[in-house]
Amino acid sequence: MKFQDFLLTEKQIIIQGTKGKKYGNIVLLAGGSASGKGFATKNFLEGDLYKIRDIDAVKDAMLKLDKLKGMYPEIRGLDLRNPKHVFQLHVFVADKRIKERTLDLLLQNIKAGTLPNILFDITFAKPKEPLDAIRRLIQIGYDPKDVNFVWYYRTII
Repeated sequence: MKFQDFLLTEKQIIIQGTKGKKYGNIVLLAGGSASGKGFATKNFLEGDLYKIRDIDAVKDAMLKLDKLKGMYPEIRGLDLRNPKHVFQLHVFVADKRIKERTLDLLLQNIKAGTLPNILFDITFAKPKEPLDAIRRLIQIGYDPKDVNFVWYYRTII
């Protein structure tokens, strides 16, 4: 097969009933690590209409805060090319209950008519975690029919 035989195709992902809406939608964007979920959010999913809950972005921010202000000596000097260091960072964030706290902050002061769109950028390695969050969101007023699950993957040949 020659290079010119390959075709690059990009598509906008439009979730039924969500196009242009700023309120009331939940999207679970799942896929493997480094599959391009963040890229898809920015380029194909109207990501600017969502409050994005991406724990990897929080981990990056914590590493930067430590580097700039020395706030987290427990994770200082971690090399994320080393799987043991990645695990150490993951455990550190889990122990701090960051996922739960970020959802609490996101839901603070919301009203029934203005429930923000929320996008969960997840690997779905532990399905119980996002599903517990979804149950909580439904309890505060989100409609189950507005919960959308998208499995994102990319292939590179």
